Amino acid sequence: MAAQQKQIALVRDAGTKDVAVVISTLAEYGIPSAMYGVNAATHHNGGLCPLDIELVVNEEDQSRAFDLLTAQGALPMVPVNSITERPTDFNQWRQLAKSYQYFDRCRTRLSTPIYQLPPTEDALDDMLLPFVVLYSAESVGLPPVPSVKSDKQTLPSKTMASTNAYVSLSTLSSLDTAQGTTQRNGSCLIPTFSKLVKSEMHILLSHAEFHSPVWGQHMAQLSELINSRDPGDLSLDLSPRYADFLEWVLLSMKGDADYAELDGLKESYRQEQLP
Repeated sequence: MAAQQKQIALVRDAGTKDVAVVISTLAEYGIPSAMYGVNAATHHNGGLCPLDIELVVNEEDQSRAFDLLTAQGALPMVPVNSITERPTDFNQWRQLAKSYQYFDRCRTRLSTPIYQLPPTEDALDDMLLPFVVLYSAESVGLPPVPSVKSDKQTLPSKTMASTNAYVSLSTLSSLDTAQGTTQRNGSCLIPTFSKLVKSEMHILLSHAEFHSPVWGQHMAQLSELINSRDPGDLSLDLSPRYADFLEWVLLSMKGDADYAELDGLKESYRQEQLP
């Protein structure tokens, strides 16, 4: 654990090198994870700059991730004006998080576990540290995150589908090898472009309230992904329910969207998600 503590303490920004440190630390504890959000989008030619470390993990691993990160000095995020003590139990924190009201960039996140990195002796430096945001794959419409060591030849069909939803950074041309971190970065997973687009759509259609900070953040992320590809090619890989929303988003980007139609799209999508 001491070596892991040293690794986490070295994380200073949201670049690929530091994100890989968090991913490898989780993996050493048996928790598979993948880059998500802006961190993942940068490797699909998205134009936004990551401020935080956004990862996706399996819901069943969230509690263990809490234990690991807090044991290494990371702090579970609470609003600065919170009158309650910082929770030491994951389930308690998860429940309280539903009522948290943030006034910083945490407002743009879904109700999901957010961690502050271990503080240093430099208060100004601490203010510039990224948050570590752990989304559950299930909540953002992604298949479970597979182990990076999975052998596709021996995986059952369900796990195989999950593996096909993610790609290793080592297969992407954007992988930065200048810092001598090829092996660590190469073991990092990100959702495929198609899965990442669908996940952003899932959040907008299922969770984000129109004009909320969460809506604005994920619309910006989706727009950047759309702009990185030809819209005609993008629609070929989408089912009708996503294609209809894509058409609405394209109109919205031009200022021509029908907001009454959005209500219908969101309701129809939510009905499809019901068991």
